[in-house]
Amino acid sequence: MIKNIFQIWDENNRTIPFKVRREHWPINCMVVVERIECEKLPYGKAFGFPIKDGVESGHFNYDKHWKKEKLIPSCGSYQWVLVND
Repeated sequence: MIKNIFQIWDENNRTIPFKVRREHWPINCMVVVERIECEKLPYGKAFGFPIKDGVESGHFNYDKHWKKEKLIPSCGSYQWVLVND
């Protein structure tokens, strides 16, 4: 089921870190969520970094907020799925 990062975090007993990917991304591309700031579900701020083929990638280099503070773009959008490995 497609959710936002905060719903996935909450359903996963608020355990960090965890991996997610956007539903349309290739299976080898994902994001490691390292920190959540969420005062009221289902929105907040999620921080982390993208990985591709198991290594950190520059996928979010286009986003000034990610470059400055590692804020994951579109973390509140309903396009994310949990990566189980």
